Amino acid sequence: MQGVFGWDCAQWVAAVRQVHEITSANGGVPILVGLDSLHGVNYVLGATLFPHNIGAAATWNPSLVELRQVFC
Repeated sequence: MQGVFGWDCAQWVAAVRQVHEITSANGGVPILVGLDSLHGVNYVLGATLFPHNIGAAATWNPSLVELRQVFC
């Protein structure tokens, strides 16, 4: 795959604001936007992706698992 995929934080903020403005216009019902980020915000450019907890536990390496707190 070539090219850049995904949006940076500023682009996500702009998109959510635009959705809110459109749905709130003329007395519309606002939309609540929620994005899943259980193991990292992998849909934002430059974000860190962590393995799920079960995957980290499966390494049987407590030192490796503890290193994740450095990024949180």
